Amino acid sequence: MKLKRLSFIIGLAIGYVLGAKAGRERYEQIRKFAGRVAETDTARQLIEKGSAVADLGAARAKQVVSEGMSTAADKIREKTEG
Repeated sequence: MKLKRLSFIIGLAIGYVLGAKAGRERYEQIRKFAGRVAETDTARQLIEKGSAVADLGAARAKQVVSEGMSTAADKIREKTEG
């Protein structure tokens, strides 16, 4: 589900930007081409890898924020207790 949604969004964004500059007929051509490209095995693999990288990045960001919050809480405790 994620893969199809991301493919659609990428195709839509590319088609919109390029199509808006070229007129409606060219927009439709670009949109259809982008849709076909997004359905290729290569594009699917790139999208899957990108999604995995984003998931790892989000997990790492959550960890960093959690550690930072813990450190900040410890420092606040030290100042209020001392």
